[in-house]
Amino acid sequence: MRPHLWLGVTAVAASALVGCSNSMSTAKIGKATSVASTDIWGFQNGLHRDGSFWFAGQPDLIGMREARDRGVRTVVNLRPHEQNEQFVHFDEPQIAFELGMEYFSIPVEPEMITPEAVAALAEALNGTTRPVLIHGATMDEVGGLWAAYLVRYRGMPIDEAMASAEAAGLTNDTTFDAAIRAMAARIRNRCQSSPRSKPRHCPSPTSRTEARRAGNLLRRSSLARIRVGDERRFSARYDPRMNPDHDNETSNGYAALVAGILRSFERQQRYAQSLVADLSPAEMVSQPIDGVVLNHPAWALSHLNVYMPVLTAMLEGGTPGDPLDHEFGQRSTPLPDPGAYLPKAALLERFAQLHESTARAFRAAGPGVLAAETPLPRFIERFPTIGDVAIQLMIKHEATHLGQVSAWRRAGGRPMVTP
Repeated sequence: MRPHLWLGVTAVAASALVGCSNSMSTAKIGKATSVASTDIWGFQNGLHRDGSFWFAGQPDLIGMREARDRGVRTVVNLRPHEQNEQFVHFDEPQIAFELGMEYFSIPVEPEMITPEAVAALAEALNGTTRPVLIHGATMDEVGGLWAAYLVRYRGMPIDEAMASAEAAGLTNDTTFDAAIRAMAARIRNRCQSSPRSKPRHCPSPTSRTEARRAGNLLRRSSLARIRVGDERRFSARYDPRMNPDHDNETSNGYAALVAGILRSFERQQRYAQSLVADLSPAEMVSQPIDGVVLNHPAWALSHLNVYMPVLTAMLEGGTPGDPLDHEFGQRSTPLPDPGAYLPKAALLERFAQLHESTARAFRAAGPGVLAAETPLPRFIERFPTIGDVAIQLMIKHEATHLGQVSAWRRAGGRPMVTP
């Protein structure tokens, strides 16, 4: 169960929260659109755009650079401080600073939408350089707070705001619908009772009580708002576990290398699906050459599904067991019985899930983890570091077995499938 929402933004005066919303930018807000996942790297839960606003789950280092390259100039992080410390393996304010982006932290958890939370988001967006990336641990806190902001500070009808939030990634809309509708009712009542507050959309000023509460939350915050040109200086490191003496060029090279590996890893997943797309259950275990036992598709996918969790465990700091003698390990033999393996759909689903978890762990690991000694004794001589294991299992090992399936197809007279 998630705790209730709480909020903090630093270096924003509480008095600035008392005022009408027509001080906010009137930039056009439409319906957010998703950016194809094949076009982006480094964002959990995809990337969505609504005019000059971008919405995403947690970005990694690649995602931060991708955002900058797409023109983003301000980052608003809705993730709670404890989650930043536990799950984000780089200094996000530092990276934003080094990439030339302004940064705000508004710790939010999506169980309750409060006027103070919405006011803080409005203040963070007021006067900032755009485009703006708004991200959180999930899309729900992003979409929920965005919908509330649109209703309160843009005068958008509730149904339109919820539709825009859903297009921006909101999935659990029932959590927010009642709270945002109640907020809209308060705005309507204030407009009716205060004729003087009748500027565009009759926006609702933040009450003094709300401002005082927001001010208390602001003072509790521990992360600072960072502007380009701030006197604060950071070290050049991109990850807390990295050698602090390395320079930005090294960091950029590391990020580029990670991106290249992940691109190849994703292409291999698509290639695997293409290799078996036209095969029946019986064909998945067939042998095209009499008297010769080849690594057929059912065995190859089962074998790869055994080894990916080994790497993921290493990347996450664990010590995995050796899969050598697993029923689909290195010493196993392809069997002609379809019942010995999961059905094709289940094999592919498992393959995709493991790809996702391995890629996520690899993105989060950082150079310190990749430079650590391999915890599996059998691997140490050939793959002395976890980074060596990652390259072997994500690229060479997987590509080898997918190549064997391609050769198996050609031996059986099937058409070639290109990666």
